[in-house]
Amino acid sequence: MNPVAAQESVHVEVAGGDDVELILPLVEAFYEHFHYTFVREEKRAQLAEFVGTPALGRVLAIRCSGSLVGYALIAFSYGLEFGGRVAFIDELWVMPSARCDGVGGKALAQIEAVCLACGMRALRLEVDSGNERVVGLYARTGYTDHHRRLLTKKLNP
Repeated sequence: MNPVAAQESVHVEVAGGDDVELILPLVEAFYEHFHYTFVREEKRAQLAEFVGTPALGRVLAIRCSGSLVGYALIAFSYGLEFGGRVAFIDELWVMPSARCDGVGGKALAQIEAVCLACGMRALRLEVDSGNERVVGLYARTGYTDHHRRLLTKKLNP
């Protein structure tokens, strides 16, 4: 696929309940790539809950020439520092076969447009510090490293 054709044919759309089964294998690929634990029924239920609760955010399907090649999970929050509603790209995955043709950058621009349409004032994301290729993509598209650490504590009920 030539890069220009790939860029022109990338389309990001908000996923609905019927898309959960289509996106689930991509979630599994993401988890496998990063060596995260993947329990299919748990992830299916979590994805369905997220898709079914628009106040939480959006799951976005990334298509190239009509084929599903990736997804993004965008979680909504609020932050005074950034002037109000903030979106967080919690997961962004493009299948390896669709990379390097401009798909990621084009999808990112469309993800930003979806967030703007949802009233977001800022968009944040997380990236592995050693993944210089992806860090470069984000830097080229205007993302700033605030030199902070993202710390996490799991809350177990």
